Parts: sequence; structure tokens; C-alpha cells
Amino acid sequence: MTRIHGSKKRKNDSADPWVSFLVKVLFVVTIILMLPKLVTGAKSTRPRRHYQKKKRFRHIRALREYCLDECADDDDMNTITLLEESANCINRCVSQPCYEKEYGNAPLEDGEIDLSRYQNFENCVLLELKEEARRENQKQREARRTESSQ
Repeated sequence: MTRIHGSKKRKNDSADPWVSFLVKVLFVVTIILMLPKLVTGAKSTRPRRHYQKKKRFRHIRALREYCLDECADDDDMNTITLLEESANCINRCVSQPCYEKEYGNAPLEDGEIDLSRYQNFENCVLLELKEEARRENQKQREARRTESSQ
């Protein structure tokens, strides 16, 4: 009499599928619970760059507000000057070289909004601000070097 492998019924056969199912479920739950820790473990430099760019845009916004006041004073107006109506004056005040580069040949008409040229203008101003900050940092480094060498 030859026995076929596995033909003998074991006592715990009904429990074996449940045990393997529970082990698999526990494994998946463990991975899901550990996944956020694995993902947040790596540091990203993106938020810092985003903050720096946001800071520069804030600087442009402050320049525009200052220039809005300047343009209103130039026009000798007692009423509130609309931003769209004085866009040429404001952009010229923010950055003369960037204004000439973007709007020199065809300035905006009163109330005209040209988003693509404005974005190019804003990028030009951001590059100017970045270059200005780089020059300022270089001056500060040179000043520290001269102080330390004396």
C-alpha cells in the first residue's frame, strides 16, 4: 500500500489558510504603517528654494506698491490710481532696464494687460534682484576678508 503525499488529512488543515491570511494581512499593514516614515525620512531642498523665490516675489510686490505711490505723486492725482492704468509708470519705476527690454518698443496701453510680457518682465526683475544680492554678498565677503587680514 502506497501512500500519496498529502493524502493524509492533518488535524490543523482548516486553520492553516487563516493563519497564512493573517500573516499576509499583518505584513501589508506593517508596510503601510512604515511607509510614511520611509517617505519623510529624506530631506528635500525644494521648500527652501520655493521660500526664496516667494521672498523675491514679495520684494517685487513691495517695489510695485512703492512705485504705485510714486506714480500717483508724479501724476499729481488725489484719486486712487488704478494699477492697470499706470502699469507703464510702475514697471519703469521697478526696473528701467527690464522695462526697456520688454516694453521699450511697444509700451502697454492704458488698461492693457499682457501676461506673457509681464512674466518676462518679472523674470528679468528677479534675475536683477538675484544678481544684486550676489554682488552684495560678494562685497560683504571681501569686507570680512580685509578685516580679518588687518
